[in-house]
Amino acid sequence: MGDQGDGLSALVEELAELLRVEGALLRLVEPAGDARLIGAGELSGGLMAAAAVAPMTLRDQSEARTLRQLESGDLLRAAHGRGDALGVAVRSSTGAFFGELWALSITQRGFSRADRRGLGLFAAEISRHLDRVRIVEDDSVLFGDSDARYAAIVEAMAEGVVVQTRDGRIIAANRAAEVILQMSGDELRGRTSLDPGWRAIREDGSPFPGTEHPAMVSLQTGQPLHGIIMGVRRGERPPTWISINSVPLFHHGDPAPVGVIASFSDITTLKRVEEELATSVGYFRRFFELSVDGIIIGHPNGRLLDANPAACALLRRSLSEMRALGRGGTVDPADPNIRRYLEIRAECGVVRGPLRLIRGDGTILHAEHAAMDFHVDDGDNFTVITFRDAEGERRFERAKRDFLAMVSHELRTPLTAIRGTLGLLAGGVLGDLKPEGVALVRAATDNAARLARLISDLLDSSSMDAGTFSIVASPFSLAALLDEVTATVEPLLGSAGVTLTRVRDDDDAAYGDRFRLQQVLVNLIGNAIKYSPPGATIEVDVHHREGGGLRVEVRDRGPGIPPEDQRRLFERFVQLDPSDSRRRGGAGLGLAISKAIVDAHGGRIAVDTREGGGSVFWFEIPGPPRELAVVE
Repeated sequence: MGDQGDGLSALVEELAELLRVEGALLRLVEPAGDARLIGAGELSGGLMAAAAVAPMTLRDQSEARTLRQLESGDLLRAAHGRGDALGVAVRSSTGAFFGELWALSITQRGFSRADRRGLGLFAAEISRHLDRVRIVEDDSVLFGDSDARYAAIVEAMAEGVVVQTRDGRIIAANRAAEVILQMSGDELRGRTSLDPGWRAIREDGSPFPGTEHPAMVSLQTGQPLHGIIMGVRRGERPPTWISINSVPLFHHGDPAPVGVIASFSDITTLKRVEEELATSVGYFRRFFELSVDGIIIGHPNGRLLDANPAACALLRRSLSEMRALGRGGTVDPADPNIRRYLEIRAECGVVRGPLRLIRGDGTILHAEHAAMDFHVDDGDNFTVITFRDAEGERRFERAKRDFLAMVSHELRTPLTAIRGTLGLLAGGVLGDLKPEGVALVRAATDNAARLARLISDLLDSSSMDAGTFSIVASPFSLAALLDEVTATVEPLLGSAGVTLTRVRDDDDAAYGDRFRLQQVLVNLIGNAIKYSPPGATIEVDVHHREGGGLRVEVRDRGPGIPPEDQRRLFERFVQLDPSDSRRRGGAGLGLAISKAIVDAHGGRIAVDTREGGGSVFWFEIPGPPRELAVVE
């Protein structure tokens, strides 16, 4: 017990002398089994043995007790068969139980009240002594030796720490340093920052000389350095990026550093994130610069932060002019939509629609615009406005429609004459043709028909874009429709070696745009002919639905269509196998136009995989309006 035991021994000896007893015994709870006997030598062994096996008997007693009053037995009699004893509990200042203090007498003379008071005073003194010892022990555990304390703190740090001597040699490193640098403590000790084995690099990839390592610079200048970025490579692995701090160490009165402490943290993940962010920013910047739409970025206070080249071109202003005007400086104040737009954006943060802007030359730009407010965590909010020349787009659409109308007129007129002439030649107006001539006329007639269909499809596609695509629905004969469709596709069936079967129910009445529905059926059957092998049979099934509507199915034995491609079929200019588009013919507009026709009827169109191979193209259209059906 060291100094603690010596102090307690002196107190117990003083107690035995003061009370004129042959022995005194102090038993402590901690450490376990601790027993001390001071006094008559001939009693030492026996009393020590007795103390080691006797139970603690005074833990719950607040007053001194004589041996005869104890239920647990007789200490002295356990050792010598005679004598008397007086015991008192030893407690801390907070009431915690430390142990027992006993006065031992062989003569059985009894103990006076003064003896008991003296024993209590000694117990109190021993308590104060033990309190002081425990305070010192607690302090040593919490604060201990300063070197050991600092070593424990450094070892527990997540940041790497190395200690280097005056010449740069590493003499100590914590566990985090070993993990970050991927080296053991033995590998680190003795190395210097000048060692080329570090293969250190700068952020731009150039070598990082050891003489410029922060530790070496601090040793030379006596100044600390912070946040120096370095990459350290191990083998063929990517570099580990670290951020280094260095602090020089001095002896009292010595102006030159005697060493340096370098601390560093692994920023590899952070650097990778920064690089990915920089790449993303680069992508967005290129999009910003190359966008054909005008883009303006502004601050909520009205300040314009940036504008892309398209915005400057559309508004016929330089970037400096636009910044001088501010975010809303180009808006036409006479635009009646301004107030409503501001209210919507204040409420929702997003607004879009037509807007009038003033160009640099004073003219008005009729723009289609969208504005959105962005709120970021740091409070630096901003607004993004995109716009395009709506009037220019409308002019372009008008020009496209006018061009297609002109082309259709200019091509249809001579094409009609060509088809008529070919028909006359085939009919023998100039006499019978030789077999070679018949083949040439037939080929020319087929190509003229293809050209006519292509012109018709382009015009229909233009009408779809313009929103002028419409139908004229009326009652018609289902049998007549099927006869017309069969006559139209008959030449294609013969050249492909494919047959056509028709199935319909007994009801011949139908309602819809007969010409447009004929166009849909010709497109569906034409596609089935293109992709069906020679000798195959194409089935057309038409039957009525509830309410007078129609469901039409065209079944083929072609190669089938994968599920992931089925939705794309009804988009314009889509051909799933472009490699054979020239061989099979078509521009990829037939199915898109068919969908537009069915949609205009209020119906739906789709394709399914046919059991046993092939495809089933089908569409459904509703019956006549209720009021028309009642009248009929």
